[in-house]
Amino acid sequence: MAADELRDQTGGDEKKEPDSDLALSFQNAFSDKAVFLQFLDFFPYQIAIFNPEGTIVFLNRAGYEEVKVSDPGRVIGQYNILEDTLVLDDLGHRERLLRAFSGERVITENTRFPADRYNKTDGPFIKTVVQTVSCFPLLDEMQKVAYIVMVFVTTGSYGGRDEIVKVLEYMNQHWRDEFDRDNLAKIANISPYHFTRVFKQEHGVTPQEYYKMIKLKKLSEILLDPNFSVNQAFAACGVDVKGRYMHYFKEEFGMTPNEYRNVNIKPK
Repeated sequence: MAADELRDQTGGDEKKEPDSDLALSFQNAFSDKAVFLQFLDFFPYQIAIFNPEGTIVFLNRAGYEEVKVSDPGRVIGQYNILEDTLVLDDLGHRERLLRAFSGERVITENTRFPADRYNKTDGPFIKTVVQTVSCFPLLDEMQKVAYIVMVFVTTGSYGGRDEIVKVLEYMNQHWRDEFDRDNLAKIANISPYHFTRVFKQEHGVTPQEYYKMIKLKKLSEILLDPNFSVNQAFAACGVDVKGRYMHYFKEEFGMTPNEYRNVNIKPK
């Protein structure tokens, strides 16, 4: 019903954004409403459309798969993003969303959303996804906001207590830095001892072990780039080729970095 309503009611001129290929795609497709909705439904990323009051009126297939909702009746016409205090205040999206609903094109990277954002979540345990979110206003013939199209591209996901999720995000974004348990505990806003205990309960390893796993994964990826020497790959990861990470690498992969490259890099 929401799709039919959107076909009947949506129309008018769109705000031009020639610097954005994605925005231009929406504008071109929007000239034919049926094509536009079909385009959205088969788009590989989650797309949601909201009316000016913040209520969702359309969610594409990828969106339903992402949030694992099988019944559209639980979402369409029921969820209002401008009334979701978890999204607005706890995760800090109020200012950006209000800008988007006022008609501004807003694109944010590495932003946090609850994975099941269309259902209320109680308690500190939530699954959080890290996404690039692009908000495009669709204007009516009076140049007023008729709908807001949001495209969500997921770059990572974390489960567990919200304070630990913040730490996971930080480690994945600052993996080149030296490990600092006290700083991570401050981010989680708990004592260093309690932080280590809670982290290990949720993830089965200590924060330092988790950090080491991130660093080794990044190192293994960079070593596969023939444009980097082994020394340069280690330096790009913020570690010394003669330091402890050489030992960690051999222990994790069962071979030296040179051997790893020889096995995995195919000659042209």
